[in-house]
Amino acid sequence: MLIGFLLRAPILSYAGLHDQVSFNKYLFQHLGSYSDIASLYFRDHLSGHPAPYFDYQFEYPVLTGAFVWFAGFVHGSVGGYFTFSVAMLAACGLFTIWLIRKFEEANPWLFALSPALALYVPLNWDMFALALTIFALLLYRQDRDPWAGAVLGLAVSAKFFPLLLLPLALEVRLLERRWRQAAVGAITFAAVTLAVNLPVAFEQGAQGGLVVRRAWTYFFEYNEQRKAGLNIWTNQSLFHVTPSQMNLLSGVALALGMIAIMYIITRRARPERLAVLLSPAALAALAWFFFVNKVSSPQYSLWVFALLALAGAPIGLVVAFAVFDFGYFMISFVALRIGSGWFGSHVVQPASSIRDAFLFSIAGWALWRLSRLQARRSPSGQAVAAGGASPPAGRTLAQGGEALRGGAISGS
Repeated sequence: MLIGFLLRAPILSYAGLHDQVSFNKYLFQHLGSYSDIASLYFRDHLSGHPAPYFDYQFEYPVLTGAFVWFAGFVHGSVGGYFTFSVAMLAACGLFTIWLIRKFEEANPWLFALSPALALYVPLNWDMFALALTIFALLLYRQDRDPWAGAVLGLAVSAKFFPLLLLPLALEVRLLERRWRQAAVGAITFAAVTLAVNLPVAFEQGAQGGLVVRRAWTYFFEYNEQRKAGLNIWTNQSLFHVTPSQMNLLSGVALALGMIAIMYIITRRARPERLAVLLSPAALAALAWFFFVNKVSSPQYSLWVFALLALAGAPIGLVVAFAVFDFGYFMISFVALRIGSGWFGSHVVQPASSIRDAFLFSIAGWALWRLSRLQARRSPSGQAVAAGGASPPAGRTLAQGGEALRGGAISGS
């Protein structure tokens, strides 16, 4: 993450005009130095420390807006604001690595050593929401559903799509016949989500009474009307459809994927605890969402690497995705520097198709892993993957992770 911060060193030395266009043009001349965090400092005039939703529209959920506002206390320069923001995000990254170590079947090195930490932690605010999401999964694993629901509510209020994990967690509890835990978890999720959003969602109307704040609904309107990025919707000539049609098609595809995941969880139902199934189920759900969603943001790779580590994925799969993801990052920023044209159609678009293929394959591997897992209790009482039903690669990976944690790397 420090390497990622140093990669953005040009941000600290910027001395040009205080507008987003001039700043972005400057950053595009320095390969890999662009950051949404710094760019929006100029777009939203954060030097004056305005409050998102109250003083201006913001296309992210409320808790990310709160993060931006809090970071805005250091607003004397774009360098100071960016440094403070990245320091907080790096703290979230370290916290996430610590959390992943708590999962017995996980290999935290797959995340800790991934280039994604350098490439994407300083790029956007995803690391904040990702830390909350992994924390919620750990709390579900520990049977602390009231807290898990509350933390998941915070994660959804920071990035929204972690909402996909709620039906999976509730299904697991219902299959275990833990009705009370399912209900309490759902109630705390709803309570925290409402507590975070309601103060921002409503304002005093001109004629009296409360009305919905337009700046709060802007997040939903923006994403509804947003055009497709470089993904399956733009790379294939078959999908020349309108944004509303893409919303419908991607929504149907997402629903079918979630049904498949939940069906597999049902097939794996056993009298033992099933929370161990949440790790590969979460990977399958989010990888599938990133594949079918009309918008494909590069920092989504952070989520993929974290959940691959959590699910104890084969090292070969993770290394292959890491090598490609690094190349895709560099290709994307070369395109920003020289423009699209020939490079965009002959390099960037084919690379995005390969990225889609990776996401599809990762979702497929997660489904396969999910279908092979059984829940059993370890001697300590924790639910872990059963060795008899798990693939040999998973056992080797777990042993390798233990060797890394206790061997030469930790010693150095």
